[in-house]
Amino acid sequence: MTADPLDELRERVAAAQAAAEALAEESAAMREDVPRSANAAGAEIGALAAVAQAVRALLPEDLWEQVCDLIRGLLILVRALLDRWIETFGAPPEAGPAVRDIPVR
Repeated sequence: MTADPLDELRERVAAAQAAAEALAEESAAMREDVPRSANAAGAEIGALAAVAQAVRALLPEDLWEQVCDLIRGLLILVRALLDRWIETFGAPPEAGPAVRDIPVR
């Protein structure tokens, strides 16, 4: 008996969703986040949308719902990262070292 290829895809979707959740938790715990360029992020979002459209026609409804849940989780991750960056950039600057004038002769 051959394995159902959709079962393997379901397992991969579940694994990807778990990885996205773990990444969200890890990024929330990080103190410093390095923002990526808007062009790179926009290209990745466009690629994700294109893949979603292509896959939708091939998947049964229950698997498509899992994919939608995964995408929803990724969008929540993006929102959490944006919130973190906004907090970081909106915070008042840290006090620098004490500075004193040194007379020049």
